[in-house]
Amino acid sequence: HYVINRDDFIFIDGLFEALKIFQKNDYKLIVITNQSGIARGYFKEQQFFELTEWMVDQFALQNIRITDVYHCPYLESASVSRYKKASYLRKPEPGMIIDACRDHNIDPANSILVGDKESDIISGQRAGVGKCYLITESIDHNFTNNKPDGVFKDLLQVANYISNTF
Repeated sequence: HYVINRDDFIFIDGLFEALKIFQKNDYKLIVITNQSGIARGYFKEQQFFELTEWMVDQFALQNIRITDVYHCPYLESASVSRYKKASYLRKPEPGMIIDACRDHNIDPANSILVGDKESDIISGQRAGVGKCYLITESIDHNFTNNKPDGVFKDLLQVANYISNTF
């Protein structure tokens, strides 16, 4: 759950292929991630930055350009006092997505979000993202009020769908 060492970092099957499909279809690839491990004191924010830089470099070695990475280290129940607060950035709030759209001149209505948690979908919907897709092993997912635009078993399935649909 809280990966901070390169040796523990695993790229999921089909990830590089999926991102190349998105890239070929002119999508900007932006990572939006809550990082409560920082707030909980499991690792330092600098360690997150170092791992993120390494991760982006690994994508670059595969000819995949990550446009940017946004993270939220804040958590209301944080054990590290400087990160103890409610934040408009923390998903399911839309702050990181809104910032990314502003920073990179992206129209959220003409964008897609792919997430693996319902909070990702909620965040995208609150930010006005046009299509929000959920990746889950359990296709029979029970949704509260925030139904995604599609449910897929993996990112490659989403990429192929997008490539054939839009």
